Amino acid sequence: MKKIMITGASGFLGKYVTEQFAMSGQYEVYAITSGRRSVEFPKGVIVKNADLLNEKETGDLIEEIQPDIMCHLAWALEDHKFLNSEKNIDWMAASIYMLRHFIKNKGSQVLFAGSSSEYGIGSLGYCETVRGREYSLYGITKYTFEQFAKTYCESSGVTFVCARYFSIYGPNDLREGRAIPTAIQTLMKGKKFICRVPYNIWDFVYVEDCARATFQLVEQKCTGCYNVASGKPQMMKDVFRLISEILQCTDLVEYNLDSTEGVSLTADSTRLKEAVGDVCNTPLRDGLEKTIAWWKKEMNRN
Repeated sequence: MKKIMITGASGFLGKYVTEQFAMSGQYEVYAITSGRRSVEFPKGVIVKNADLLNEKETGDLIEEIQPDIMCHLAWALEDHKFLNSEKNIDWMAASIYMLRHFIKNKGSQVLFAGSSSEYGIGSLGYCETVRGREYSLYGITKYTFEQFAKTYCESSGVTFVCARYFSIYGPNDLREGRAIPTAIQTLMKGKKFICRVPYNIWDFVYVEDCARATFQLVEQKCTGCYNVASGKPQMMKDVFRLISEILQCTDLVEYNLDSTEGVSLTADSTRLKEAVGDVCNTPLRDGLEKTIAWWKKEMNRN
């Protein structure tokens, strides 16, 4: 079996991606974590704790594992101010070193977790060949590394694919300041939730769908960039209304209707569907019901 090294394995998306590869039975899976978050992985997954911002630890880790495939999901996402944090620069530099060491150790296939932030904000239905109009530091560093990695891998005979993930939601999302988890927790506590930007439009994609898409992009040795998204625009006021309907507390949601305009960031998911099929197809209501069920257990446990 080929060895796959998954960075950020204990993160929100990383947990599900690791499970996908482990359950396939086709790979020797190495879950790389920072050790800060306790996650229970499927039997057979080999867990390695490492500080990937430390070049020596990264180099030693890759030399020890000798991975055939690297699924690079780790980045600075813990803080809700991550979009313009200087940690993005650190992660771009660390990723370049990691990729160089991976290729030096005869790695053959790379998947990089790109982001919808590479497009900026301001349009509906971005396709992979379009460039956006405005960028965050997070979006710039992601895009810069993606372009570097693509060129470096091509010149080294290594297969490279970038998955540009849009707005991922679902169970286990403990990231600070995210809209859907914040709304769910607030309403479950019986508190009023105010939707301040009701006309913003996003492309929400269920986390398990993202994991399946990631697995298929690697399994089928796809190359280039792919939007991992539902391709179905959702206005924020409709998302929060749906959450409140599921929780049976529509009276607790208020909408700032003085805000008559909104920003948008949604995807054209045609390229992904053509490559791996319609894997990002969980209806929003179904995904939200599963997410709310998880939060009910989580909040009761605590």
